[in-house]
Amino acid sequence: MHVLLNLFGNSVENLLGNSIPNPRIDVRLGKLSGGQALVSFKDNGTGLSAERYEELTAFAFLPSGHISKGASLGLRLVRRLVERNHGKLEVVDLPAGENGTVFHLSLSTKVELEGG
Repeated sequence: MHVLLNLFGNSVENLLGNSIPNPRIDVRLGKLSGGQALVSFKDNGTGLSAERYEELTAFAFLPSGHISKGASLGLRLVRRLVERNHGKLEVVDLPAGENGTVFHLSLSTKVELEGG
């Protein structure tokens, strides 16, 4: 739930903060093989490239001031949360001429309980 709230909140902030005309957020649920569910999350905001996503969420210790003022720790933490639960969160680059960001979130459909 926190993952989806973070993605949704980031999109809303970008759409409203940049006065995007006709703002849209599209969330779709699909099913992958091997017990994995896929959630596709797309907005028509200013866009986040796959390369920039990797920079913002890389597991590295960066010197103070290296991350831009607008970059939040939330997306990095969300990525770690997903990965810790054997999932994957990635950004898919859009074709030239299309605006926005597309996240693909895959998570296991099986719940594993600790201790048994």
